[in-house]
Order: sequence, then C-alpha cells, then structure tokens
Amino acid sequence: MKTFVISIFLTIGFTCNPSTNIENFNVSDCGVTIESPYLADDLIFGSNEDLTIALRFVQYKKTPYETTVSGLDIVAAVDSLNIMFEEAKIKFVTIDLVIDTNFTSRDMSDYRNAILSYKRLNTKNLPAIDIFIYPVDFNYYPGVALAIKSDGIAIQKKFITTNTLAHEIGHCLGLHHTHQSKGNGYDDGDFVCDTPGTGLVNSLIDANCNYDKKPNDLSDEDMEIIISNYMSYVNRDCRKEFTKDQIDKMRYNLAKEPMLRNTLVF
Repeated sequence: MKTFVISIFLTIGFTCNPSTNIENFNVSDCGVTIESPYLADDLIFGSNEDLTIALRFVQYKKTPYETTVSGLDIVAAVDSLNIMFEEAKIKFVTIDLVIDTNFTSRDMSDYRNAILSYKRLNTKNLPAIDIFIYPVDFNYYPGVALAIKSDGIAIQKKFITTNTLAHEIGHCLGLHHTHQSKGNGYDDGDFVCDTPGTGLVNSLIDANCNYDKKPNDLSDEDMEIIISNYMSYVNRDCRKEFTKDQIDKMRYNLAKEPMLRNTLVF
C-alpha cells in the first residue's frame, strides 16, 4: 500500500467534560419555550469559531487497470464540502491520500470490516475521518457512514464530489435522516426540532424539486425544509442546506465526542 501525503496538520489537544447522551434529553415539545440542548454553555468553542476537520481518503481498486481518483478530484471534493458546510463554520482539509495497490477484490457491502481493519492496522495515523473510495457498484448505496457519530465513510468514487459525501459526513457528526421517524423533538425523530417529523417523501418529489401532493400532516414550508435538506433522500440536485439545529448538533458533537474532537486540526 502506498501513501501519498498531501498536507499534514497538528491535532488540537482539547479537554472537556464527558460527552452527554442528548438523545435521552426529554424535551420532545418543540415549542418556542424549549431551548436547544445543543447550545450548552460549557462548549469548548464559540458558535462563531471556525472548526477544521482532517480527512483521509483511501481508495480501493478491484483490478490493476482501474482508474483511481486524481489529486484534482480530491481537491474538488474538499472544496465542495467547504462550500456545503460554510454556514456551519466547519471546514475540511486532506491529510492523506492512500491508494491500495494490492488489487484485492473488496466489495463495498463489506465496508465495515474494511474500515475497521484499516484502522486497526494503522493505529499510528493522525486522527481523521477516513473516506474509503470504492469502484462504481450499482447494486449498493452511493455512500454509507460507519455509524451515527463515527470517523469512517465508504463512498463510490463517482459520488465524492456530490452532496452524498456531505450527507455521510453529516451522519459521522451525529445527524440522522430527516425521515428517521414521524416523531419530532430533541428526543424523537431525527433528534432536532427544526426538521419536520416525517417518513420517506422522496417518491412525491420530482427531479425538478417540485411536488403535486404531500402528506396531510406536512405544510408547504415543511416540504421545502425536507426537499432542501442534505440529510433527506430527495434528488441530490435539490439538497442544499442544513438547518440551524442540525448545525448546532454537529458542532456540539465535535465538542463533546472525543473521537470526533480528535479529528479537529489547526
């Protein structure tokens, strides 16, 4: 395996109180009197402070003849992320591009074992969100995160410059799908209040981001929030933003979760 180091930054050594399980915070009423639990007064950085996350790209090849992503592709992917996360004041830098030259056949459906094995074998690596790039596979998801609040992603190479990557990083930073459930609250649904509680509605939305009908319990404003949200399953061309609660939750997790906090760099 060959490693190409693009740039290296020092990891910040933060100390803070142990992480809190916000999902158990019983404030399901999303009325105006409920203050977001993600605006805790003991966070280690302010809401206007820029945060920078280290990324490591690892590309797998199924054959020795397969074209790999280029350095320009990686630059374009990171530039796109920086635009999509600009309102959240979250930035990204690449610290490594690793090309697997063993040509071992790896299916994306086995991404979990691949990511965990790589991390076990490379414990001396600088902390980062590892992004594993796979060949195109029409029988599997475009991208998938290791878990909600995690530091690993698998993504097909044709999607690295799309908002699929932002969607999966959202999962890494603690965000659920907007269609997590029909509940709504800081302890229900997707655990934020400013996305409407709903099931999947992507089948109601056309390629031009329009809809002719909607569920009876959703307003037009609710539909617009879902259509434009990076964490929905609607057409990629429609997705363009995170909500304020989603932004606060990502920044909260970067402050409170040691695994995520360690990915922050100068």
